[in-house]
Amino acid sequence: NVTPFIDVMLVLLIIFMVAAPLATVDIKVDLPVSNAPPAPKPERPVHLSLQADGTLTVNTEAVTPGEYKSRGVGVNIRYGIHPTPFGKCLIAATDRGICHLGFVDGNEGRTIDGLMGHWKQANVMEDYTATAPLVNRIFLDVGAETPLKLHLRGTNFQIKVWEALLNIPTGALTTYEQIAAAIGNPRAVRAVGSAVGDNPIAYLIPCHRVIRKSGEYGNYLYGSARKKAILARELSMHGL
Repeated sequence: NVTPFIDVMLVLLIIFMVAAPLATVDIKVDLPVSNAPPAPKPERPVHLSLQADGTLTVNTEAVTPGEYKSRGVGVNIRYGIHPTPFGKCLIAATDRGICHLGFVDGNEGRTIDGLMGHWKQANVMEDYTATAPLVNRIFLDVGAETPLKLHLRGTNFQIKVWEALLNIPTGALTTYEQIAAAIGNPRAVRAVGSAVGDNPIAYLIPCHRVIRKSGEYGNYLYGSARKKAILARELSMHGL
């Protein structure tokens, strides 16, 4: 029985990593110098390239404020339910990237309703053949060079929190307090916790790497056993 060994390894990881500062990404943009008056700024998606783990790179694109309010008007979403090393998952994608990844426990219909509730005005259709390659890419072919694309729908605050989660290195853990500090809002610990809980793309946006300041694993939408299993797999993949 390897469960006690996994628990011991995770406890040791917590002891050494919980006090470590959250990694950050330094993004620099060089703009041309011009004497012309600035043009009005159109709404544009936010793009960011981050490392989801040691071998898996993702490019994120956030919806604009107008797109957020429209709740998916004009968006086509294809979804499928597939087996993974951690149980069945529901994955969904727009033309711009993966917009949902969650694990399925029990009622599949309720899980699909959750997806449709987040994108109420989108055209949602089941398409197993379209989503199967994404699941293989995430859980099996992690060494592929092509980055995965994520299409995020959330408030500005939620997007900041989710991108902070992407900055957590594989094999590391962090706390809600450290995330709040990383996004420049150290007093917003409770709001950070809510945003972590609202993460629409589990596993790829690694909310499972967040624990309580006390060292407890804390809540996980898909169960503490699954959280431990994911962390254990990350430890083994990176020889920790």
